[in-house]
Amino acid sequence: MEENMEMRILKIMSKIKVALRVRPLSSRERDEKYPLVVQVENNSAFITDIRVPEKPAADSRQRFRQFDFDHAFWLTDCCEWGASQEEVYNEMAPALEKSILQGYNACLLAYGQSGTGKTHTMLGTKTDPGLIPRLCHSLWEKLRQGRENSSFRMEVSFMEIYREKVRDLLTPDKPLKLREHPQNGPHVQDFSHESYCSEMGIVEALTETQCT
Repeated sequence: MEENMEMRILKIMSKIKVALRVRPLSSRERDEKYPLVVQVENNSAFITDIRVPEKPAADSRQRFRQFDFDHAFWLTDCCEWGASQEEVYNEMAPALEKSILQGYNACLLAYGQSGTGKTHTMLGTKTDPGLIPRLCHSLWEKLRQGRENSSFRMEVSFMEIYREKVRDLLTPDKPLKLREHPQNGPHVQDFSHESYCSEMGIVEALTETQCT
């Protein structure tokens, strides 16, 4: 029984991919000559704790820490070999696209402190789009190529969870309640859904919800 449970956990974990993207030093950090305490090599990050003295007698394991990831990227401003938005997308998106087109749920999550580059990586700009706009474009193209003689649409919802409160970004004034479904688990009751017939409609809606 325990072995079967362990195998199930390993199977689930094998489908979860974790990536690191290191932002460059900010203007203030450069002006104040902050040291660069993160180094990326292959898919590993090496963190230097500058609070630990650099002495022969000191424990190097306390000063230097290594963390391994499925993918690790520099931002392009960090160094000449930093990963562009396109390169990050090409590394991260294919597995997600495959799962979605096969009818499976997929999740793309950015986590980090304020100012670490989450919005840049996920949304980007009009001239240098991030993961979500690129993913929408690619999915739309693949659907269009596979269904030339049929019509299709994408249904989208946007929610914000802040301080344990759920807000519908398509209808901000609409109160929402979190419920427990006996088969499907937790779900948001009366959540708005909008249908879009073009990828640009989705991207524009996403941009608008950032301002609500």
